[in-house]
Amino acid sequence: MRQAKEITREEARYLFMKHIADTVHYWDKESRAESAREKLEGLAFSILVTIDGGSSGLPAYSLSPLSRSADDIRYAKENGFDYYPKKPMDIGADQALHEVFHKYVRGEIPRPDNLYDFGAFLADEAKKFLSRGNTKNS
Repeated sequence: MRQAKEITREEARYLFMKHIADTVHYWDKESRAESAREKLEGLAFSILVTIDGGSSGLPAYSLSPLSRSADDIRYAKENGFDYYPKKPMDIGADQALHEVFHKYVRGEIPRPDNLYDFGAFLADEAKKFLSRGNTKNS
């Protein structure tokens, strides 16, 4: 009998990527999904199930935003938009991401009231730029 060993990072990465590629293949061939959107949402849901640890043979994975550089944080503070903390935070630690996904898609999870992220900052900057009479031809 073969002696079991701890899986290496390279082996873990291979198993994860193989599973994701197999999941893409499955959803590409899934005939019960009537639209491309249904297939894409199915694929996204399946990937989240994998991250949450619901795929046979694979463990759960932590999913944490990586902290930004000091320059990025300084820029965010100077411009008043929210930034990610230096301390890692697993966004799936308190609830399964795949269980939240369909609620989000259905609009049952509203944008947090006090969130002003980089995307909102960019949208506001574009509005300011255009309100000054600037156009793409300027």
